Amino acid sequence: MTRIVLLRDDFVVLLRRGHPAAGGLDLDSYLAWPHLLVSPVASREGAVDRALAGLGHNRRLAAVVSHHLVVAPILQGSTLLCTMARRLAAPIAAAFDLALLPLPAGLTLTPQPTSLVFHNRYTQRPAHRWLRALIAETARRSA
Repeated sequence: MTRIVLLRDDFVVLLRRGHPAAGGLDLDSYLAWPHLLVSPVASREGAVDRALAGLGHNRRLAAVVSHHLVVAPILQGSTLLCTMARRLAAPIAAAFDLALLPLPAGLTLTPQPTSLVFHNRYTQRPAHRWLRALIAETARRSA
């Protein structure tokens, strides 16, 4: 398999408008609210959990979902927080009238890579090379 990193994205906190924490989050208030985690493999640990463990903290996961498409309806009817990459969160927030907040001070996360992954047997196929180049150029323009 070949992996090409297309871009790296910072993290934000997604929550419903009108949420009591919508005015801003410090680390204590971030930890006080229940969280929603998106994990395609149903893991209960993500980048946020690893960063918090390094600080001697952990968050309370209320739910784990397998896809970003279900985040908005869950957040709209709850007090959950969901931390995710900005490029995923921003269009969800715009489409579903949700709020975005920066990570609380003291919580530092390595930017999330978005990669193009493909089998090596496709490396030299002209159509595949063209498509990879188009995807890479589109990602560069959006960065």
